[in-house]
Amino acid sequence: MKELELKLAAINYDIELGRKQRAADKLRKLIRQNPEELDLWFLAGELYYNAGFLDMAGRHWLFYPSVEPKIAETVDVYKKSVNFSPTQMLRDIQFRGSLENLPLYSQRVIASLEKEAYKTTGFVPRYNKTTYVPEKEKFQIPTVSKMKNSLGCLIGIVFIIFVLASLIVGAVTVIGYLF
Repeated sequence: MKELELKLAAINYDIELGRKQRAADKLRKLIRQNPEELDLWFLAGELYYNAGFLDMAGRHWLFYPSVEPKIAETVDVYKKSVNFSPTQMLRDIQFRGSLENLPLYSQRVIASLEKEAYKTTGFVPRYNKTTYVPEKEKFQIPTVSKMKNSLGCLIGIVFIIFVLASLIVGAVTVIGYLF
């Protein structure tokens, strides 16, 4: 949890400096890593709401009960922006966590969206929990690194065999000179 707190502090620092896009990107990555942390979803909604992106705020506040008028307003704006399509809402949310770890209200929202999506399209978009892979590691081709490692091992083995063969030939030559 300490790592999460450090990342949240960095996000708050970016917000204070006015780097809202950067903070939003960091929040999106953090939500992808920790989808059950609804505080992150709420913080992202606040960030988008303060920046004036009501539909994005509504997307992130979809899991929350509409206790505040601004939450209800932004959720309505978001639903109108996707033409009340439950399939599109599920695609936008891309919830990759476990539903059992969510509050009951959030579970009901996702379940009703899935039910409506199946009723209207016969398809329910579901997303598996994926581990976060940093951008640098995404573009490495694992087969190339494996080939480099196996080629290095092969060259090392050939070198050791060559040294041992040279020692044996040298020992046989020395013994031949002595006798």
